[in-house]
Amino acid sequence: MIPVDDTGRWLSSTPEYKIRVGIVMSVYIIYLFYITITAIMFVNKAKDKHSGLAQRNTKLVMLQVISGCLMGTVGMISTAFQKWPAFLRLWFTNIGYIVMFAAVIARGFQYIVVSNLHNITSDIANSKNPRLMSMQGQTSLDFARKSSRLQRSESQSSAFSNTDYDTPTDTIGKVEKNTFSDLVRQARDSSLHAISGPERRLHKRLQKYAKLQRLASSKSMFIFVMCNFLIAIVISLVVNILNDQFRLSPMSMLCRLVWGFIPVMVFGGIYVIFVMPIIFVKCWKLKDAYGIRNDLLICIIMGVFCIIMNTVWDVVLQEIALIWSGWFFSWVTGVVIHTVSVTMPLLAAIRHSRDVTDRMHSASGIETSMVAAIAGANGNDVGKRSEYNAILADPHEYRYFRDFAASCFCSEMTAFIDEYQMLKEITVLSLGSEDIW
Repeated sequence: MIPVDDTGRWLSSTPEYKIRVGIVMSVYIIYLFYITITAIMFVNKAKDKHSGLAQRNTKLVMLQVISGCLMGTVGMISTAFQKWPAFLRLWFTNIGYIVMFAAVIARGFQYIVVSNLHNITSDIANSKNPRLMSMQGQTSLDFARKSSRLQRSESQSSAFSNTDYDTPTDTIGKVEKNTFSDLVRQARDSSLHAISGPERRLHKRLQKYAKLQRLASSKSMFIFVMCNFLIAIVISLVVNILNDQFRLSPMSMLCRLVWGFIPVMVFGGIYVIFVMPIIFVKCWKLKDAYGIRNDLLICIIMGVFCIIMNTVWDVVLQEIALIWSGWFFSWVTGVVIHTVSVTMPLLAAIRHSRDVTDRMHSASGIETSMVAAIAGANGNDVGKRSEYNAILADPHEYRYFRDFAASCFCSEMTAFIDEYQMLKEITVLSLGSEDIW
């Protein structure tokens, strides 16, 4: 039987207590090395735009790493030592939990806005280009053809048929530009008014998320997390002043789950009960090629898990908590969140870079491997280029290609292809059989 004091805790002089301290603190030191090395590698690798880490907000991820480290510190020290400065536990807990929740929510909100913008753009293109939708009495394409002919007619009469050059060159350019812009605007407005049903809802959603872009910018999200950091500091200062247990002098070494931790629990509870479920549901329906969705879902689940286990362990299972602190779950949460947000994306980026390098070196026996990788084996570009052309020629395959581009947050690539194809069709139909030469 392990000797205990009056409160039911192990005596610090017992071998069992010293063994626990040694094991837990050894794991904590390894943990510090782990998060430091992986965080530095993550930041360096994120500078490579082709690594796949550039799509993650590095500042928010690093704020999440720092706050996770504070949570892990509270968990491991509280588990190893029965007594340590109460004010340090208060500050580390408040800053760690609040900044962690704020960083996860900021990343989730930014991901929801960006992912929806690309996915909705892809959905609109998949449903059918609104400019090519049928309208009453005429199609958008007919309108564009007539508009193009009108624009070309005015341009020819002013720029080429006018041999006297009564109109200055800069004025001609202005007239042509304004005329064409007005026609494009009329075609767009006429098309959008003809849209009904699912397409209209898609456009409304697209407008909604486009308006949220400014709020979801990296600067706005960083300011949001910093405001939460200031709130954590204010809460800690107020508790330090009002509660003797958390004062610096005289320093209290015994910290209980008293009202000093209630503010951060209430603040974190608001995020966990109301905000995070919304982020979770919104993220659940999305998809991306970088694993950001899965990362955020796990972070939210672990945040809820940590709050529940800490509360239940220290309030309901008090006898067990005297031997093994419930703050241990803060460390578990910090490790899991750091692993899914930093380590796993970092390993995927390193593996991706290695695969790309291997393909470049094995693509051909010619000296310039980059040329071989682009042109194909022995300088033959038929393989990759024909495969790409086959995707563009097959509507079914191209739809999957468009969805994949949206999952990579590159919907502008297929949007350019769609616009270019539409321009060719409008040009062909507007010119008709006329001899343009």
